[in-house]
Amino acid sequence: MTDTAQGAPHEGTQGAPHETAQRVPDEAEVRWFGASARLVGGQPDSRYGWLDTADGPCIVKALAPALAAFADTLLQHERAMLRRLAALGAPAPALVDAGRADWLVTRFAGLSLQRLEQGGVGGPGARFPFAERLSAWIHLLGRLQPVADSGVLPLDLYGANVVLPLTGQTRGQLRLHEAAMIDHAHTVQAGMNMRRPVWLDHNMERIAPELRAVLARDQQALVATFHALGAALPGTAADGANAERNRRAWVDYDREQALQTLLDGGALNRDHAIQYAAGTQLAKLMPLAGGHAPALARVLDRMTAHAAPARFATLDDAAAALKAVLGTLAMVGHHHYRPLDPDELASPRSDRGAPMPASNAQSGPAQFGATQAAELHSGTVDLVSPQAGTLQSGTLRLDAMQALQSGATQAAAAASGPIESPYTMPAGRVRRDIPARVLYAAAAAAAALAAVLPLP
Repeated sequence: MTDTAQGAPHEGTQGAPHETAQRVPDEAEVRWFGASARLVGGQPDSRYGWLDTADGPCIVKALAPALAAFADTLLQHERAMLRRLAALGAPAPALVDAGRADWLVTRFAGLSLQRLEQGGVGGPGARFPFAERLSAWIHLLGRLQPVADSGVLPLDLYGANVVLPLTGQTRGQLRLHEAAMIDHAHTVQAGMNMRRPVWLDHNMERIAPELRAVLARDQQALVATFHALGAALPGTAADGANAERNRRAWVDYDREQALQTLLDGGALNRDHAIQYAAGTQLAKLMPLAGGHAPALARVLDRMTAHAAPARFATLDDAAAALKAVLGTLAMVGHHHYRPLDPDELASPRSDRGAPMPASNAQSGPAQFGATQAAELHSGTVDLVSPQAGTLQSGTLRLDAMQALQSGATQAAAAASGPIESPYTMPAGRVRRDIPARVLYAAAAAAAALAAVLPLP
């Protein structure tokens, strides 16, 4: 039996045997190339590193000790999911037992779409053209169909978590037809007896509308319990006088989850939710689509329809519609990449992982949790437009709310910065690319930013 991050022990996640390292690696052997944007006590909640082994390179995910029990169960859950995915033959990295409970080690699975598109490895554009980017997503949807059919739902599907292997392991061409998904800390499945909520921001653009309310309901129940106990919420530091209280609150939490009930009863359509997430990511390709833009827009409109039944019935159907846009589906990228340097894996925005919920776990796309506060310094901000129109140059106002972290004395500073160019804002839609210069007080990492206000 395996204990999952969200739930009580359950069976059926053993899967194929995972690889075992011949010895426990030393910290000094890891080349740490990146860290999460989520901050706990002023430090990233996780680090990512490159570990060379006799059998090939591995990626190390190390969670901050300050996360205590939350970190332990998060890694346990991801290990269990990787074993389950291996048993299904799913497109996911191979798990390696490195002999360290505080590390998650997997075989290097490839370069992320986000990193490739941002140009960190060899440059974007001609080296990773539109047809190849779209082909990679089409292949991934097809590869995820058996996963969805098996009752598995990856909730954190976006460009940073989609990787493409190289023909020469760390060099060569991109294997578009072998697109895979990494980071399964928030992947769930039917029958897993989940007893704790999935702890990520339910208002993220890639979360399907039908999932948001149920995620919020599960989160709100936990928040209410933690507040009653005087415990800090998951993802905040668990040190000091309240460390044991915080740890016990998470370990002892045991409640039926609405998300699990829907999955078990078949009332939550995995195909609909997965294609919605993929559609939000594919929308970023529209400026590159050229003559394919009208046809692509029609497919994406259906994939991201607010009403789930209006979407394609299956992932295979969505993939077929996207393939019809291209006509010819590329299998391998044309560009030959030079040998990879581990430092090139780091995202320029350090934008890894999914945000955690805001402190009050309420609905509404203007909610910001501690993660978003930490991300703002990188130069972008999410903004929701209640009315259609164009935002002209002006001042973007950010309001700070009460700090999440227990004992924090200062919330994130209200700040402003010039918007450098106009942005068209359809009613009710979210833009995630509006530049802003944001200053932070010392406790910014522990704060939640609420209410990103539209310009007057």
